[in-house]
Amino acid sequence: MYFHLFGEIRKISKMNFPQYLKNVWRPPPSTAYGPLIRLLSYWSMMSCALPIVFSGKGTEVVLLKGPRQLGLLAASVLTMALNCAVFMLHFCKAWLRKGPLSSSNPVWKELMMGYFFAVLVIIFGCQIVSLWRKTECKFLVKTAFEMETFCREVWGASNYTIKYLVWFCELVKMTYFSVTIAVSGLAVVRPCTPPSLGSILLEDCQAGWERPGGISFTQKILLGLFEGYTWYLMTVFCVFFHGGVLIYPSEMMRLWVILVERQAEKSPQKMKAYRVAQVVQNVINSFWRKPLMSLLLLSIMTAEIMSMYILSTSFNQLTLPIRVFFLVVWVDFFFDIHVLIKCLSLSHLCSELFVKNMKGRTRSAWGKRFIRSCSSLRISLGGGNFFDGVTSLVIWQFCVDRVINLLLV
Repeated sequence: MYFHLFGEIRKISKMNFPQYLKNVWRPPPSTAYGPLIRLLSYWSMMSCALPIVFSGKGTEVVLLKGPRQLGLLAASVLTMALNCAVFMLHFCKAWLRKGPLSSSNPVWKELMMGYFFAVLVIIFGCQIVSLWRKTECKFLVKTAFEMETFCREVWGASNYTIKYLVWFCELVKMTYFSVTIAVSGLAVVRPCTPPSLGSILLEDCQAGWERPGGISFTQKILLGLFEGYTWYLMTVFCVFFHGGVLIYPSEMMRLWVILVERQAEKSPQKMKAYRVAQVVQNVINSFWRKPLMSLLLLSIMTAEIMSMYILSTSFNQLTLPIRVFFLVVWVDFFFDIHVLIKCLSLSHLCSELFVKNMKGRTRSAWGKRFIRSCSSLRISLGGGNFFDGVTSLVIWQFCVDRVINLLLV
């Protein structure tokens, strides 16, 4: 798997960069999601923190096995658990010592610590649930790749990619390891600044985030390596849960429905292929059933609300690196809400159009019975709700309302 990492770096270094930018800005009809998602999945699965990996030649998705892979999985679980435990003890001690509202730290500092704690707990929870649902996880990744390959090679699919998703995938590819490097470097240069555990564990950091005191170089290096590994795991989970088992399978459902409708115009019997999309929908909803989808939406809304509130109330008090951090968080999750979440509704809209069109075109008794048995595709939000055309606006309005309420307190 490391061969693919260095191979991609070598390929990027040799490419015609202006042509690359042109292809990203306006993806040609031959553009596919598969190579991008496969590369990001390789980089994520190198950690062995997920329940699945690609086989030796990268042609098959398999469950983790063997002492090396299971050992790396155990290391990732212990790392996430340790981070969660340290932050939890910090907040418990602060609560017992001072009370929840009497901290001497500025509001933005307390919220920043709370944000890192919330993100760690949510992502750790997602990891544990995904290990429990490893069969559905394997099916989604494997089937999504197979669907796109079939659509391109058998049905001749082209010009189907959404340019905003291509932009997002390319941006993630170019910056995949940037968070790992940045946090690791920050832990070495400023070991007392969150998200470094040094800000909690090291006595020399108790005087303030800006005063590392007598921390030795060896301590800084070890802390940097630990924080780099922790935030590599965070990147792995964020990228994989967004792309590998949610956005990509949803996009393949949309593509499948569009092509099934085209095939049904030539032969009504081809409508039966719609069942494939329904099976994928059922597996997506099984994998993302409570509490997984709730945890994902909670992390998105928490990050967006926190970043908007801090930028609105404490912008002039923040140092430049902290300003940049909160601005990046706000922009990232604004895009998440208005683009990625909106993409989850497209398979539903396409399937509704498919059922409506087929009802008008089908004349045979079998065809009419089949269409009556076809319901529109719905990716569940939980509680009987699902992603539709207005879900992203509802989530955004909820975030804005919560920020307004906080500002009025």
